[in-house]
Formats: sequence, structure tokens, C-alpha cells
Amino acid sequence: MGEAPEVRGFFLGCGFNSAGMMLGGGCGRELAKWIIHGRPEKDMYGYDIRRFHSSLTDNARWIRERSHESYAKNYSVVFPFDEPLASRNMRKDPFHKVLTEQGCVFQERHGWERPGWFNKDRPAPVKGYDYYGAYNMRINENYKYKELLGKEYTFDFPPHHDVVRYGKW
Repeated sequence: MGEAPEVRGFFLGCGFNSAGMMLGGGCGRELAKWIIHGRPEKDMYGYDIRRFHSSLTDNARWIRERSHESYAKNYSVVFPFDEPLASRNMRKDPFHKVLTEQGCVFQERHGWERPGWFNKDRPAPVKGYDYYGAYNMRINENYKYKELLGKEYTFDFPPHHDVVRYGKW
């Protein structure tokens, strides 16, 4: 929702999926204030369409994969270290290959693969999105990166934080 980056004065309030009934009243109120006063009263960054760079919004693959995964995980528990499997390896810096060979486990932020932490057992490359087996897609087998993410699904310190210890010294 919010003002379209391409057209001044053109506001969007769409794409809420099943959350539309839940968010409709509050978002509608804030969108009205946005239109009338030039900004919403509440912090609406999480809903603002301008938070996505045009390199993502103009990319059909990114939209298709990320939308699917968002919908598939809609009712999943959201863990602090959860990383998406969809729309990966779209934007990489020149050091990506070298870091991967050194065991870097990447995190994704706005399409960019960025170093997250290092796996002492070495490379865990990100595979192409498998749509969790939907649409006649084969599920990625022996997916080391996904296995490492599964260990991250905790509200405690993830296992790769073994440098920082707590408890008995």
C-alpha cells in the first residue's frame, strides 16, 4: 500500500490476500490519512510499496517465487533467524563465490545475498526454488543450506553462535 513510486498522487491499497479482512479497517484509515495529509499517522513501513527496489518489483521471477513462499508459510511460526528459500541468488557481489567456497552461509535482504555466518563443514550453496513440491516441481534433495536453516529455527541462540557461550564458564 502507499503512493506508487512511478506516479505521484496514485495510491495503492491492494494485495492483502487473506489478511484483508483483518487489516482492512486500520490500513484503510492510514491510507486515507496518507492521501489527505501526505503521510500516515502510524508507521506503515512494513506495508509501504516503496520499500521494494524497482529491480525487485520489475522482476517477475522474484515476485512469483517470493509471493508463493510468503503464502505457503503464512501460518508458520516465524523464527528470528528464518531465511527465505525463494528468489535467491538474484543479486550477488563479486566476493560471493570466494565466500561460498570458504563456507559462508548467506542471508537474503532485498534481493542481495549477504554473508550471514560461516559453516565449518564448508559450502552450503542455495539451490533454485522448488515451490515446496507444488506445481509438479521436484523437491530439492540433499539440500545442505535448507538443513542448516532448519537448525536455526529457534528462539534461543542458533547453533553456529558457539563462539558466544553462556552458562558455566
